[in-house]
Amino acid sequence: QSTWGEISFPFERMSLAHALRARDVIVVKEICGREGIPEGLRAQVYQCLLGVDPDTPLPQGPFLPQPNQRVIALDCLRTRQTIPLFQQEETRSLMEYILTRFCEVEQVGYKQGVNELLAPFIALDMTSGACYECLSKLISTYLPQAFKDSDFNSLQCTFKMIRFILLYHDPILCRCLDQYDVVPELYATPWFLTLFAHNLPLDMLFALWDQY
Repeated sequence: QSTWGEISFPFERMSLAHALRARDVIVVKEICGREGIPEGLRAQVYQCLLGVDPDTPLPQGPFLPQPNQRVIALDCLRTRQTIPLFQQEETRSLMEYILTRFCEVEQVGYKQGVNELLAPFIALDMTSGACYECLSKLISTYLPQAFKDSDFNSLQCTFKMIRFILLYHDPILCRCLDQYDVVPELYATPWFLTLFAHNLPLDMLFALWDQY
């Protein structure tokens, strides 16, 4: 006969590896929230939480260059340049293909910053299909309008909120920045377009992303 604790808290008896095999998002969240995400299981955890099948294939179709294809290629060259993995031509070609396919499938123009969101999944050694799906799910979940809005209206609203929050918590600093016309657009754009992926080393970025 099961006790109340066994019924109410099954995650206490289930390992993270077992929860991942079962694709049990609730238990995975609970265990990771309590114990953190083990480095060796981070790719699997991210895929589970984003609802991505690790064996999903990369979307197929003709490679249709974007109007700003040269920008995509240059961004791939600039991404995480100090990390050996991202210095490899194979990695850069894969990134360019995934970013181009993403624009084709989602029917959006390429915007700088998407490359930074893709890089962490590449670094976690996921399959190309899983990298694509994780990028797509990450953007649709956390940045649903950021790369579809050509005028960045949603981002402008975020900047206004940031200033109000800063004004509330540190009015002296906020007025000082206002005095010298240091608006949030000047320092916060990469924070929100790349979820801090542009600014942080990968180990610090993963520590931040693990919390959400």
